[in-house]
Amino acid sequence: MTTDKPKKSTFIQGAIAAEFIGNSIAKHQSKTSIGAHNIFLGQVRADEIDGKSVVAIDYSAYEEMAEQVFYEIREAAFEKYDLTCLHIYHSLGLVKSGEICLFVFVSAPRRKVVFEALEFLVEEIKEKVPVFGKEIFEDETYTWKKTHKMVDITHKITTLRTAIAQAIVKVGSAETIKAILDRKVPKGDVLEVSRTAGLFAVKNTSNAIPDCHPIPIEFTGIEFECLADSIKIEVTVKTIYKTGVEVEAMHGASIVALTMYDMLKPIDKNVEIATVKLLRKKGGKSDYGTKSNLNLNVAVLVCSDSVSSGKKEDLAGKIIIQKLEKLGLAITNYFVIPDEIEVIQNNIKQLHNAKTDLIILTGGTGLSNKDVTPEAIIALIDRRIPGIEEAIRSYGQERTPFAMLSRSVVGFKGDTLLMALPGSANGAAESIDAVFPSVLHLFQLLNGLDHGK
Repeated sequence: MTTDKPKKSTFIQGAIAAEFIGNSIAKHQSKTSIGAHNIFLGQVRADEIDGKSVVAIDYSAYEEMAEQVFYEIREAAFEKYDLTCLHIYHSLGLVKSGEICLFVFVSAPRRKVVFEALEFLVEEIKEKVPVFGKEIFEDETYTWKKTHKMVDITHKITTLRTAIAQAIVKVGSAETIKAILDRKVPKGDVLEVSRTAGLFAVKNTSNAIPDCHPIPIEFTGIEFECLADSIKIEVTVKTIYKTGVEVEAMHGASIVALTMYDMLKPIDKNVEIATVKLLRKKGGKSDYGTKSNLNLNVAVLVCSDSVSSGKKEDLAGKIIIQKLEKLGLAITNYFVIPDEIEVIQNNIKQLHNAKTDLIILTGGTGLSNKDVTPEAIIALIDRRIPGIEEAIRSYGQERTPFAMLSRSVVGFKGDTLLMALPGSANGAAESIDAVFPSVLHLFQLLNGLDHGK
């Protein structure tokens, strides 16, 4: 589910007071549909570093960028979990040791949901939000908190990504606009010089913003709209890559605006940069995943002689379950069975008769004489889906040269989707990353959704 509520301010100046936390919880007593709350309180710890004690942390952030990331995390949580309420608050400025710097509060009808959602939120905040902490010692020296790192995107799939950002430069008089259009500004052609600066800025974003990945920029378009007292700048950036280009678009718009400011300030003392913001983006997981709660019945079958006999522990099946649960899917059945054709087929038939929507099998897809999972399910499939099989192998081949030796099979038996994935923990994890959540679109099509919507 996504919300239509306006973006809320996340940041609080200084420590988050106990009274504020208590009042936030008390306000929810009137919402009688709620059955469970869960909260996370992040507290500044008095760490010992090189023989000195931390007495406070001074938090700073790229506020507009950080607020956008908080908003996206919040929306992702509402989409993944059946939540009633969700609140995130983070400190800015000085927070002393023992005081609260992060307050995350979730509410839902059921207790299991709040546990899962809170863990998701805290990990996403820790990994993605550009908030920085300066640890201050008792002697007033300091060190920067070494927790921030570039996000690992190696598991992501490559898609067409587009972002459009806007900046607005306000001027003090109509004469300034006329001078721009007539190309009579002493420093030169404002529009063309700033456009050139924007092109360079987009391509060099990773050199200016610490957490941005170097990415191939496939297209940059910079357009201007000159109004009576302002200039609207619109920057469009496209790439075919694993991560989005919204920061590149915003960086480009910022530099275009700053270049204009520099060129216009000798003739207009009232020029100012009014706003820089992201207008829209497209191409990430939120566009290609499912945006509704499908309520699927999902089963995971581990096909392994050694695991079923107790000689080995199941790792692949548990990783698959963990990844599916993070996508908001509930696992209704989990079995460990021998890699034997008749046993595999009997289990599939029973699950199919029980109206199971998705059956994921792991193991038995290799080339040894004992690997018979593909043979077992091919005989049962009514409609095979080669595209999903190819996507799994292609994704794996980019990460290991042996992925081509795996015989993953995907197809429908009636309305039940069967997926036979590799039995190694890495192979199973990579297979899920390769095609989920996009593959869930199949079930929307089965339920009558028009293709492409």
